[in-house]
Amino acid sequence: MTTPTENIVRAAGAEIAVIRGGSGKPLLILHDELGYPGWLSWNECLAVERALLIPRKPGCGRIDGNDWIRS
Repeated sequence: MTTPTENIVRAAGAEIAVIRGGSGKPLLILHDELGYPGWLSWNECLAVERALLIPRKPGCGRIDGNDWIRS
């Protein structure tokens, strides 16, 4: 089983939480407008062969939203 980690990075003046898990060639996954639902079974399946990178949009989770980020 993969244990994902969450790190904070700065991009364009905003703080963004990025969930990382798995190993191999990177695969970027973007969550929908409802936010990151957590590490699901399909994430676990993909993480066997890929390194998953899942950025959380500011305002969805631990990071406050930014006025200039709308969608």
